[in-house]
Amino acid sequence: MPNKFVLSFLLLLVAISNQLHAQQDSITVVSEEWPPYNYTNEQGEFTGISTEIVKAVLAEAKLNYHIEVYPWSRAFSMARDNKNTLLYTVYRVGDRLDKFQWICPLIKNEGFAVYALSNRNDVAFSNLGEAKKYRIGTLRSGGGYDVLKHAGFIVGENLDIATDEYANIRKLFKQRVDLILQEVEPLKLRLKELGFAESAVKKVFSIVPEGGQVGCMAFSNDTPKTMVERVKKALQKVLSQRTVVTH
Repeated sequence: MPNKFVLSFLLLLVAISNQLHAQQDSITVVSEEWPPYNYTNEQGEFTGISTEIVKAVLAEAKLNYHIEVYPWSRAFSMARDNKNTLLYTVYRVGDRLDKFQWICPLIKNEGFAVYALSNRNDVAFSNLGEAKKYRIGTLRSGGGYDVLKHAGFIVGENLDIATDEYANIRKLFKQRVDLILQEVEPLKLRLKELGFAESAVKKVFSIVPEGGQVGCMAFSNDTPKTMVERVKKALQKVLSQRTVVTH
């Protein structure tokens, strides 16, 4: 009996140890539908330029994970508030800098641009300060929102918040907003999906940081630094084997 008790106790310890080890090697990954970087394809698979890099990085880091897809604001808050939760693709800009532990670069792109309907000949400005006389649509917690808030735009006055970027485009065509702030390549895809011609909108102002806009992965500040460093090293190794994706 004593031997059986000792054996059972040892097996319990092994099981607990394995469970703890598995927890240390597991993370939750959250993202949004944002083609061409992260999106669900026709086969129902979550893929995209960023997604394939993230998968390679987490495989290199030998981490167990599952990807959950949410509206951007929910994905953002989940990653900000929960330990061992990884968010991508996210811009390292504005007020969000101190809210996360950053892992960059994941991708580089052309940055944000302000768009108006092509027939709006009355819309003209040379900086964001001059654009405050117009109503501009954006997405709460998005990179564009941070840019506009930092420039002094006020929600309910000259800043209109939508649930997603598709809603912003619809508002533009219904003239419920004068302008929208979106990323260049994703906007082209969204217009096509909604059945609008690319020529129906015009770029009136570009916001492109020096060196291009950098998209990143991000962990909450509660995530152990050992986990963050593990993913950082894996990203460095993956990127050393390929060129950082630009689009």
